[in-house]
Amino acid sequence: MIGTVFLDLRKAFDMVNHDILIKKLYCYFQNTNSLSLLSSYLSERSQVVSQNGCTSAPGIVKCGVPQGSILGPVLFCLFINDLPLAIRNENTILDLFADDSTLHTKGKDSTQIETSLQSGVIDVNGWCHNNNMLLHPKKSKSMLITTRQKHQRQPLNLNITLESITIEQVSEHRLLGVIIDEELTWKSHINCIAKKISRNLFLLNKLRPLVTVDGLKSFFSAHCMSHLNYASNIWFRTSDVHIKKLESLHKRGLKIMCMQNNLTTLEKCSLLDVLPLSKQFEYNIGILIFKIIHGDAPLYLNTFIQKPCIGNRLFNCKLPFPRIDIFKTSLAFAGSSIWNSFPANFKNCNSLYTFKHSLRKHLMA
Repeated sequence: MIGTVFLDLRKAFDMVNHDILIKKLYCYFQNTNSLSLLSSYLSERSQVVSQNGCTSAPGIVKCGVPQGSILGPVLFCLFINDLPLAIRNENTILDLFADDSTLHTKGKDSTQIETSLQSGVIDVNGWCHNNNMLLHPKKSKSMLITTRQKHQRQPLNLNITLESITIEQVSEHRLLGVIIDEELTWKSHINCIAKKISRNLFLLNKLRPLVTVDGLKSFFSAHCMSHLNYASNIWFRTSDVHIKKLESLHKRGLKIMCMQNNLTTLEKCSLLDVLPLSKQFEYNIGILIFKIIHGDAPLYLNTFIQKPCIGNRLFNCKLPFPRIDIFKTSLAFAGSSIWNSFPANFKNCNSLYTFKHSLRKHLMA
């Protein structure tokens, strides 16, 4: 079982205290000139409100990073970067992405998970009090992720509170554009993608008599394939029922772009120089694993892929042992299996560009 709490910070970018931020910046920029420059950038900033021709008196801005600026997100990330250090429970992990913070832990039962997450929430709340930040208990959500059988066997509830307010437990939640559900079926995420693509295919059909085939391909790539490719390395091994829904939309897009409707799907793909959807997913997986093997991907991904050993002529990854069937849909197993199915003559390329070109040519054959 995996338990997680999706934390929400109230007006995160606007609550950054300048004095605390400057103290933290000293840990990163001990050079006096650099620190003085950033202090000058933050200090003595003022703002006014103008409405119906009336302008208020200037007010000094004592907190918040300038939104819309290049330095704004960087300063916020530096401000919040020490938040994971506040977690005392070694079994609880806090992941950060800008102002999206997620606590997660694993355990054999819901009671153990609830205890670990509650401890983590208390630690995060303490950090917020020390740094003049606020957690939003009503917008924070909790979730218990496990197999369908365990959810059906008995109700698995998490009673996690934040300052006497219970954090709502949900069955699905959107995180960084991906809808995660408590059984990792990806049904809600696929449905969301399908709705977006369906709307854009309607527009693509309206564009058909107005633009060239190249123009249709550009629109299809930007407004349809972008949704299909985003985070597909996570959910591409979901149920065939969900994948068929996306394949149907992909084929509809090919039919709109291809002026010859008497061709098969593979012939349309060849004519338009577009990969079939299943091959596109394999292409995405191949690129990711190539980056992992060559050290161009985030370091934490190294734990999922067992890199080929020195002297391995086939350049294959070692497949982990799947104790349960759902593990076969993971990046560690499914991704390694797909990588091992590629020809060895281009898996050991040193150039990502050469690998992409060779892999695409192989998949188009």
